[in-house]
Amino acid sequence: MTDLATFQNALTHWRSCSILKQLPGGYRNTVYLIECQGELHVAKSTRRSPEALAWLAPVHDLAEAAGLRVPRLVPCTDGRLVVSGITVEKFLEGVPPKPDQLSDLLPRLQEFHTLAQAIPQRPGFAASRQLLHLTQGGDVDLAQMPPDLVAHCRQQWQAWPAVSQSVVHGDLGLNNLLVNEAGQFGLVDWDEARVDLTLFDTLNGRAAQGEPLTNDEEQLLQSWEIAVCWLVEPAYARRLAHRWLNEVAEHE
Repeated sequence: MTDLATFQNALTHWRSCSILKQLPGGYRNTVYLIECQGELHVAKSTRRSPEALAWLAPVHDLAEAAGLRVPRLVPCTDGRLVVSGITVEKFLEGVPPKPDQLSDLLPRLQEFHTLAQAIPQRPGFAASRQLLHLTQGGDVDLAQMPPDLVAHCRQQWQAWPAVSQSVVHGDLGLNNLLVNEAGQFGLVDWDEARVDLTLFDTLNGRAAQGEPLTNDEEQLLQSWEIAVCWLVEPAYARRLAHRWLNEVAEHE
């Protein structure tokens, strides 16, 4: 986690910013609510490169065109999006929705996926199908995982035809969704966004609504969750992998 002094020093590169409080839920990143020139913003630690952050601008354009609210990144006074591993973004009003409020979400996601099909892969990232041959992309480093676990993950990724690929949010769940008083959805934390199978978003969206998934669908989501968390949330990833491999063994 990034210490408070790093935030304080970095925020001097934005205009008139003061830290109000630390926000919960940042499992991989430290997050603070801040005020800049009288407006609420969010300051976050990030491992992403300037190029990977700049990639979000046209993606957010298309998300807004599909009717989603997004936390736009705010450049500092010299135009940079990241200073000492810290970013600043707009604060989105809203509260986490209840599952029964999500009926309009999937159509908006589908529209976004349709609009974003021409966006190139995010710099430094790789889709699950690319990781059948590559070992690294985003937070995934298959070279650091046990070979048998890598084989199980690749088996899941290969099982799904790459018929529908586009930009995916990559971490769609109730914790990253906000609904305002007008009923508009906000989608925050685009840290894992990339070009990949749109299934990753639609399956997570269905699960957030409380819709049961098939065993194959569950395994696709679990395999990616293990791979993407192996280095950044190691204890969680290893618990998940242990349970997953036991379940796989029981079905064989």
